[in-house]
Amino acid sequence: MISVVINFPVPEDITPEAYKDKMKDTVPRYQNIPGLMRKNYIFNEKSRVGGGIYSFDNLEDAKACFDEAWQKRVEANFGKPEITYFDTLIELDNILNTVKVNDE
Repeated sequence: MISVVINFPVPEDITPEAYKDKMKDTVPRYQNIPGLMRKNYIFNEKSRVGGGIYSFDNLEDAKACFDEAWQKRVEANFGKPEITYFDTLIELDNILNTVKVNDE
């Protein structure tokens, strides 16, 4: 399992509500991404940073999702994205009451 944290600057002229509306418009784009299990849209109004936290089955699918075209689209709308990939060692889900240990 792979977790990806994406951060990018959100311009001052974009209100939190406008940002949320822009993000809602992108939901269909992510609904059928290979290997994508979950996406959380994030925003910090004080620091003006937006982005997402993604869960993928594997690194190959994660990297394919954030290709050059994706990065250029984000940069054109907001600013250069910072992309960080993490191995997800353990996934705790309190809603489903499950614990998944990577490679078990």
